[in-house]
Amino acid sequence: MTLAYSYSGQRLGETLVLLNSLGTSSEMWSLQMDRWSRRFRILSVEHPGHGGSGRAEGPYTIDGLGGELVSLLDQLGEGSVNICGLSLGGMVGMWVASRFPDRVKGLVVACSSVYLPTEESWRERAEVVRAHGSVDVLADALLARWFTPVQLEADPAVGRRVLAMISMADPEGYAGCCEAIGAMDMRGTLTGITARTLVIAGAEDPVTPPSMMVELLSEIPGSSFLVLPHAAHLANLAQPTAFALAVENHLLGTEAERGNELRRTVLGDPHVDRSDRSRDRFNSSFIDFITENAWGDVWTRPGLDRRSRSMVTIALLAGLGHHQELKLHVKGALRNGLTSDEIAEVLLHSAIYAGVPASNTAFAIAREAIAEYELSGE
Repeated sequence: MTLAYSYSGQRLGETLVLLNSLGTSSEMWSLQMDRWSRRFRILSVEHPGHGGSGRAEGPYTIDGLGGELVSLLDQLGEGSVNICGLSLGGMVGMWVASRFPDRVKGLVVACSSVYLPTEESWRERAEVVRAHGSVDVLADALLARWFTPVQLEADPAVGRRVLAMISMADPEGYAGCCEAIGAMDMRGTLTGITARTLVIAGAEDPVTPPSMMVELLSEIPGSSFLVLPHAAHLANLAQPTAFALAVENHLLGTEAERGNELRRTVLGDPHVDRSDRSRDRFNSSFIDFITENAWGDVWTRPGLDRRSRSMVTIALLAGLGHHQELKLHVKGALRNGLTSDEIAEVLLHSAIYAGVPASNTAFAIAREAIAEYELSGE
């Protein structure tokens, strides 16, 4: 098989592999891409016969589709990745995570299952598509399963976008993937998954209803479960913001969680412990604001590494004369891997653009901070 793929998002971010549902393409993630592109290096992969991927000789199996994805990851030099897959994409993601647990760091399985009877019904669907030479013959039936009537009436554009994806699917590739789903039975095979796993269901999904998907919690060790209201099979298109946020928070942690972790990494446990002990009704909102927005949002963005952010921070604090914060962040810069020589270069550079007096004071403060850091043995 020749799988089509594309990269987008942050060059330095964690890799998030997106795997589509049967009959769609990576366009199905369009409503999530803006948010995810700020945090992840996104690798969108198309199934055979979908979204520009070639179709190989059948029969297709989930094992084969999963094996092709692993081969593509090898070809691209991707090590441990995050995977988010919906429906067929979720099946492939579970297969890879169970057979190659070291290759999947985080996993999101949406509107999917380890077993979808009956095999005969999937063969019949494949034959209908082959006989008509187009997936369009199923379009009305698919839309009825993928969206609620309320959603289609309120947002007819989403139906048109999905119909365009369906019409582009290669009939033989689609039929082969139908047969792969029909023959699939991964029950009892997922205990090897070590990735942190989130299972997402659509409350009104007739294909993989919540009652079916909750069974995945016993199949996948330590998995968690989320049901999105007013959503059918393509739950990410019914609840785009909630879906995007759930995936991001699962894979990266919430802004509060990310902020607390990074704050301790950069500023050190003693400082954060002192700050937490000082928390009261007066300053609690401000501490939360800094933790979530400064540390959990800006500092954790993948566009700059932490060393670079420390250099920018030191230069700004020196130029603005924020001496208490400067001392704190000089120590943080050392924790982030800067050397004392590099810190001196930052302050020398600051003298040209922020003024010699400001830099002169900053050198004295930095010298003291470096001495204290070295004496503490951190």
